[in-house]
Amino acid sequence: MLTIKQITENTEAVLRGLEKKHFKNAKETIDQVIALNDKRRSTQNELDKNLAEVNSLSRTIGQLMKEGKKEETIYYIRDSKLYIKKIVVK
Repeated sequence: MLTIKQITENTEAVLRGLEKKHFKNAKETIDQVIALNDKRRSTQNELDKNLAEVNSLSRTIGQLMKEGKKEETIYYIRDSKLYIKKIVVK
Protein backbone atom coordinates (compact mmCIF):
# COMPACT_ATOMS: atom_id res chain seq x y z
CA MET A 1 0.00 0.00 0.00
CA LEU A 2 1.27 3.45 -0.87
CA THR A 3 1.38 6.27 1.63
CA ILE A 4 0.92 9.94 0.84
CA LYS A 5 4.54 10.51 1.87
CA GLN A 6 5.77 7.94 -0.65
CA ILE A 7 3.60 9.39 -3.39
CA THR A 8 4.71 12.98 -2.81
CA GLU A 9 8.39 12.26 -2.25
CA ASN A 10 8.89 9.61 -4.96
CA THR A 11 6.24 10.39 -7.53
CA GLU A 12 8.20 9.14 -10.52
CA ALA A 13 9.15 5.85 -8.84
CA VAL A 14 5.53 5.32 -7.78
CA LEU A 15 4.35 5.95 -11.34
CA ARG A 16 6.88 3.48 -12.73
CA GLY A 17 5.74 0.86 -10.21
CA LEU A 18 2.09 1.39 -11.07
CA GLU A 19 2.82 1.15 -14.78
CA LYS A 20 4.61 -2.17 -14.19
CA LYS A 21 1.40 -3.41 -12.58
CA HIS A 22 -0.60 -2.14 -15.59
CA PHE A 23 -2.50 0.37 -13.46
CA LYS A 24 -4.79 2.33 -15.77
CA ASN A 25 -4.57 6.14 -15.69
CA ALA A 26 -1.73 6.06 -13.15
CA LYS A 27 -0.49 9.59 -13.90
CA GLU A 28 -3.97 11.13 -13.62
CA THR A 29 -4.74 9.21 -10.43
CA ILE A 30 -1.47 10.22 -8.76
CA ASP A 31 -2.00 13.85 -9.80
CA GLN A 32 -5.48 13.72 -8.30
CA VAL A 33 -4.17 12.21 -5.05
CA ILE A 34 -1.53 14.93 -4.77
CA ALA A 35 -4.09 17.68 -5.50
CA LEU A 36 -6.49 16.31 -2.90
CA ASN A 37 -3.69 16.06 -0.35
CA ASP A 38 -2.71 19.69 -1.01
CA LYS A 39 -6.32 20.75 -0.53
CA ARG A 40 -6.57 18.73 2.70
CA ARG A 41 -3.41 20.34 4.06
CA SER A 42 -4.63 23.82 3.16
CA THR A 43 -7.99 23.18 4.81
CA GLN A 44 -6.30 21.76 7.92
CA ASN A 45 -4.08 24.84 8.19
CA GLU A 46 -7.10 27.13 7.93
CA LEU A 47 -8.94 25.09 10.57
CA ASP A 48 -5.96 25.20 12.92
CA LYS A 49 -5.70 28.97 12.47
CA ASN A 50 -9.42 29.45 13.22
CA LEU A 51 -9.27 27.19 16.28
CA ALA A 52 -6.25 29.11 17.59
CA GLU A 53 -8.15 32.37 17.17
CA VAL A 54 -11.18 30.97 19.02
CA ASN A 55 -8.91 29.81 21.85
CA SER A 56 -7.30 33.23 22.05
CA LEU A 57 -10.68 34.96 22.13
CA SER A 58 -11.90 32.53 24.79
CA ARG A 59 -8.91 33.34 26.99
CA THR A 60 -9.57 37.07 26.54
CA ILE A 61 -13.25 36.63 27.39
CA GLY A 62 -12.36 34.65 30.50
CA GLN A 63 -9.90 37.30 31.63
CA LEU A 64 -12.41 40.12 31.07
CA MET A 65 -15.14 38.23 32.94
CA LYS A 66 -12.72 37.65 35.82
CA GLU A 67 -12.03 41.40 35.92
CA GLY A 68 -15.77 42.14 35.93
CA LYS A 69 -15.84 43.78 32.48
CA LYS A 70 -18.86 41.89 31.20
CA GLU A 71 -19.89 44.62 28.72
CA GLU A 72 -16.56 44.42 26.90
CA THR A 73 -16.88 40.68 26.43
CA ILE A 74 -19.87 41.08 24.09
CA TYR A 75 -17.61 42.04 21.17
CA TYR A 76 -15.24 39.16 21.79
CA ILE A 77 -18.10 36.69 22.09
CA ARG A 78 -19.51 37.90 18.78
CA ASP A 79 -16.11 37.49 17.11
CA SER A 80 -15.66 34.02 18.55
CA LYS A 81 -19.10 33.00 17.28
CA LEU A 82 -18.08 34.13 13.78
CA TYR A 83 -14.94 31.96 13.90
CA ILE A 84 -16.91 29.00 15.23
CA LYS A 85 -19.43 29.45 12.42
CA LYS A 86 -16.56 29.38 9.89
CA ILE A 87 -15.32 26.13 11.39
CA VAL A 88 -18.72 24.45 11.43
CA VAL A 89 -19.78 25.56 7.94
CA LYS A 90 -16.72 24.15 6.21
